[in-house]
Amino acid sequence: MTFLERYLQGQHTAVWAELNELGDNVRSRKLRDDAYAVARETMRRARVNIEALIKRLPELGYKFHDKKPFVSPPRNTESQCKKLERILSGPLPMTLWAWWEQVGEVSLTGEHQALHTVNSDPIVFAPVSYALEAVADWAGHPATRAPAPPQPAGAWKGSVEAWRRSLRARDMAGDEIEALLAPSIAMFEAQDREYEKLRAMPADPRFRFDFAPDELHKAGISGATYDVLLPCAASDFTLEGAQGTPLFVDYLRQSFQYGGFRGWIGHEGPPHREIEFLTRDLLPL
Repeated sequence: MTFLERYLQGQHTAVWAELNELGDNVRSRKLRDDAYAVARETMRRARVNIEALIKRLPELGYKFHDKKPFVSPPRNTESQCKKLERILSGPLPMTLWAWWEQVGEVSLTGEHQALHTVNSDPIVFAPVSYALEAVADWAGHPATRAPAPPQPAGAWKGSVEAWRRSLRARDMAGDEIEALLAPSIAMFEAQDREYEKLRAMPADPRFRFDFAPDELHKAGISGATYDVLLPCAASDFTLEGAQGTPLFVDYLRQSFQYGGFRGWIGHEGPPHREIEFLTRDLLPL
């Protein structure tokens, strides 16, 4: 039985675990097409879920920041991905290619009193055209190819303090403010610990593509980015900078589990009613 057949039968987590264990070997002649088929089916489901969320969110009073929160892939997506691989002198991870091929560009940032807070982390990912511009600039300036160092520890504190002041200006009580900010502060402190580990590691010479803004940027506060190191021959890739440094498919699973807002994971008071409405009948990845 192929990976795709097993995936379609419901073995979603097991199939992706095995594909990830294969590492670069997933591109062998025997496995490559089957693995790509799983990646495409996974991202086809992600598109169905995103389209459902974009339809349901306004029913809850959610107001998107972008007039077009979802833009379908352009017709030349395949040629753009191939051009990216030529410039990089190596492959794109299968899930990234499949995302751009099946989904395109998404931004679920917006305004809603319950759903979108400073740490709610709505789904946002850049299009392949942006990646092409970024990698072309990187390739044209070899002297600047050294990856940017991780942001310094505590860089988030000024942004959190600005958020605290804005909440005070709304006459919110001090204990309410601190209860609201506590999950974000804990998350950022955990990221600081991860960055410390990164600083101790040798610099990676690969292209660091800023695939998405981080949760602070999504909330309208100065922050960092979620990055992809390219090229990458694996089936899936690590989303650098995201809480827990998840693989992309895991990030999407967790996002859809919370109605497109991964930041509510582990939060003591998520908006259960809204999340239950948003997640109804979403497809498993």
